[in-house]
Amino acid sequence: MSEPKTRCPRCGVEFLQATANRTGGLCMPCVQELEREAAFANPLPYSCHIGGLDRAGDQAYQAVAHTTVQELLEESESRRRKDQAVLLGAFRVRKPLHWAILTRRAPEIPPEGQEHVEACALSLFDQGKAELEVAGLRYRHTDLVKRGLEDSTNGTQARAGGWEYRDAQGKLVFKVTTAST
Repeated sequence: MSEPKTRCPRCGVEFLQATANRTGGLCMPCVQELEREAAFANPLPYSCHIGGLDRAGDQAYQAVAHTTVQELLEESESRRRKDQAVLLGAFRVRKPLHWAILTRRAPEIPPEGQEHVEACALSLFDQGKAELEVAGLRYRHTDLVKRGLEDSTNGTQARAGGWEYRDAQGKLVFKVTTAST
């Protein structure tokens, strides 16, 4: 004997009435999709360390970027689509970031994905979607002036050296160097 069935009001698929009774009338794929949408809509705070070192290597700069896991995932995916060189880093962090959002827990970023996460977090700071904390002080991107080291920049990429961030008084707050120096 066949069990009673009903149609999902959201997608129209036919499924068991017993399932509809447990889910409020929706099929399981629609329930799961709504749960995912709700998880992504509810920001999950995330902080990560960003390390920088000056050219002489004698002074380390430590900063903490404060953003959300959702913003980090979106930036990682955006960078992956624009630049194939970051493809591997993006794939290494995709699953931990998704899992963190769905479980509402801090992501466990593998060591080989940390550099990618740092680059994404710094990019989010530059876009005004993250805050940077250095020596116990929090900064928004409008609080600091970003300048390329050594060569002039075109506003998106340092030609050589890296970046430095200075406050309104011109005091160096944070510096990150590129591998080419």
